[in-house]
Amino acid sequence: MITPQTAMPAYSANSGRGSLHAGEHLALELEACTPLAAQSNGPIDEKFVVRFPVGMRDRIAQRAKQHGRSMNAEIVYRMRSTLDLEDEVLRLKAVIDALLSNASGAVANLAHGKEV
Repeated sequence: MITPQTAMPAYSANSGRGSLHAGEHLALELEACTPLAAQSNGPIDEKFVVRFPVGMRDRIAQRAKQHGRSMNAEIVYRMRSTLDLEDEVLRLKAVIDALLSNASGAVANLAHGKEV
């Protein structure tokens, strides 16, 4: 079981990465890939440090359990979903802008007696 104490090694002021104080944030250190992953000849997953506000880790753990996923899989799923939805929103905004642009051109043509 990962606890705030085991999830990430404590940093000292000498490490150049600052200090982590108990109760401040939970940080999960996701270090560089292991040699085993590097031997797979496939893509190597990137790893990153994530600091959660107090209580968020428990919420993620609960959702992961509900969905039958690990916490890592839950976080990756949610990040991917958010990025995909953001891309879709941008695409739909472009479609709406194009439709509105065409519609205002058609209205202007009607106002000047031109056929649409």
